[in-house]
Amino acid sequence: MTSLVFLCNKIIEYSFYALFFLVPLIFSHLTYELFEFNKMLLVYFISIIIAGAWLIKSLETETFYLKRTFLDIPILLFLIANILSTIFSIDPYTSLWGYYTRFNGGLISTIFYIFLYYAFVSNIKPSKVLKMIYVSVISAAVVSFWGALAFFGRDPSCLLINGDFGTSCWNKLFNPTVRAFSTIGQFNWLAAFIAMILPISVSLMIISQPFYKKIRYLSVSSLMYLTFTLAYSRGATIGLAAGLLVFFLLAGLDKVRKYWKGLIASGTVGSAASYFIFTSVFLKNSFDWVWLSALLIIGAVGGLFIFVFFNALSVLKGNRKWLIVLAIAFLIINVLASNAFSHRPVKVSNVTTESVGTGGETDSGQNRLVVWKGALDIAKNFPILGSGVETFAYSYYQFRPEEHNLAGSEWDVLFNKAHNEYLNYLSTTGIVGVITYLALIIMFYIATIKLFLKESSGSNKLIIAAFLSGYTSYLVQNTFSFSVVPIALLFYLFPALIINLSGNKKDQNNPQLQINIKLLPGSIRALYRRRVFQVTIAVIIVYALLKIVNIWQADVSYAKGVRQGDYLSLERAVNLNPAEPTYRIGLSYLLAVMANKEEDPQKKKELVLRTVNEGENAVKASPHNVSLWRNLVRTYYELSQIDSSFLNNALEAALKAVSLAPTDARTHLTLGLAYKEANLLNEAAQTFQKTIELKADFAEAYYHLALTYQQQEEKEKAVKVLEKFLNLFPGQKESVNKLIEEIKGSK
Repeated sequence: MTSLVFLCNKIIEYSFYALFFLVPLIFSHLTYELFEFNKMLLVYFISIIIAGAWLIKSLETETFYLKRTFLDIPILLFLIANILSTIFSIDPYTSLWGYYTRFNGGLISTIFYIFLYYAFVSNIKPSKVLKMIYVSVISAAVVSFWGALAFFGRDPSCLLINGDFGTSCWNKLFNPTVRAFSTIGQFNWLAAFIAMILPISVSLMIISQPFYKKIRYLSVSSLMYLTFTLAYSRGATIGLAAGLLVFFLLAGLDKVRKYWKGLIASGTVGSAASYFIFTSVFLKNSFDWVWLSALLIIGAVGGLFIFVFFNALSVLKGNRKWLIVLAIAFLIINVLASNAFSHRPVKVSNVTTESVGTGGETDSGQNRLVVWKGALDIAKNFPILGSGVETFAYSYYQFRPEEHNLAGSEWDVLFNKAHNEYLNYLSTTGIVGVITYLALIIMFYIATIKLFLKESSGSNKLIIAAFLSGYTSYLVQNTFSFSVVPIALLFYLFPALIINLSGNKKDQNNPQLQINIKLLPGSIRALYRRRVFQVTIAVIIVYALLKIVNIWQADVSYAKGVRQGDYLSLERAVNLNPAEPTYRIGLSYLLAVMANKEEDPQKKKELVLRTVNEGENAVKASPHNVSLWRNLVRTYYELSQIDSSFLNNALEAALKAVSLAPTDARTHLTLGLAYKEANLLNEAAQTFQKTIELKADFAEAYYHLALTYQQQEEKEKAVKVLEKFLNLFPGQKESVNKLIEEIKGSK
């Protein structure tokens, strides 16, 4: 092995350490989106470094080696499905790069994740796998400690952002003292991430021999569970329960197979106990098939869990005390900090106008049902390849159920994911995409269970069981959520870790891909050309890394421009990343504001032309993005202060937005305002009426409808609208009565 090959191997190895450790931790308040954007770019950055080292090493050894695995065909089919979905997407740019502020899930990110999978299995030795696992657990421990500190009022994030070791950098709606989110960026994501790593920490506690190591992993596992609990994520709680059930089932599999009747009996007893206890104590005289089904399932899982846990205790005799202590620690945490379901009880009432008509709230779980309905409608209209990778934010508006307008505080939230990973794939990549995705998962389970059964090392068996446990947690909680960068990274690298942990046992019968790279015969000429190619690759890698830096700097400039109204920063963002339509629409609006203030006629004209150009380029790049069309309406309003003919442009943009979001009350309100500004009062009144039909408690719609009737000199209609509004919002009596008096007294 030459020194260059040794160096490349070290670069690859430590790059993976950096991925496992830094991706969950990295964030920056300088960018517009603090968490996902920075994590995704870090994945790209490190992946490019790994790619460069791998290629340079291959040239040095004159052989490109790619390890074949049991996931090759499912991965290839999944990739092809995503490529086809991107080609036929309603928004190819978004499908390629991912939805802005999410980023994860676009075709580019999928390609990078798949690359990392093959880079790992082809370059990382089995002896390094445990170190990778240790690094992941350490990172998760830091994330957990960070989140727990923040929950109790001492957030290190705020210390980095504004120098205050408190929580002043967050607003009331996004407060870490209510639900922990740490450096992952959101409570459900944090809980999902910990649920994937926690079983690994438990397995390390079991297999570790020295007393101090057992104490270490007992403490780390308890810390993780504490922060997991403080996130109060119901979906992740169900996921973790399913994952730990799988872990203890596999840990005591030999005995379970011997006493399989006990497994069935425990599930049956659990269901019966759950039914009698909960129906008598909580449901009393009420009866609901949904609740009954849920209770039976919960009881069965509880019974199974108790059976497999005590079964595992009898198998893992040397660790019985440690597992009991860990269980007691978890129980104490739940007693002191509650749990997701008691902290956030599930509401099962139907979503109706009455439930929100007086400011009532609907449960987030109910709202998900509405979103899932829309996702299924998308799938019906784009059955084969979906609407396009990562285009849910656009296609959902087209098929958004009217009930979404009644979804409490979330009625106006832009859902850019289906909040169900499987429905998300079905709606955006169609039947082809979701089948290949499920095939990838099923093949992983089948092959991994085979590896587990063949594995002779007890320690390796437990770690593989922990990986399957974490993977199960991911798959279950994704029924209620979706994948983000730290979780997606584990989704693709867990199989790689398992494959390399087990060595080549599974792959001995698979021919490995090896490509000879002999550039020219003759040692001197070959060496010369090899060095030229290696230098060329190094230059390309540096260029690619600089492009990633440019993308990051562009977002920093955009964030500064939006937050401070800084035209130069927005212009720099567009120059650094001209393909991003979000930057162009932001620049367009600011140019319109500047044009309004400009006194020089020639400069004013130039600013108007640039405004129109940037706005049109933005919607041309992403024509199905409703948010862009809404912002374009706002931009044309600004320009109409200079030239009233731009009111027609605003009206056209508003009509386009409504055609893309036919059931969205906010978009109809925007159209109504456009009609009103264009003095088309009949059309404005009709549109405001439609807005109220879509959302009966929309205060702004009532207000503008009343003013429109006033302009039409139909005072009685205006007063009736406001009186109806008062029935819904009696707390507004003083201000509304004042407006009624003004309307009655107006000429």
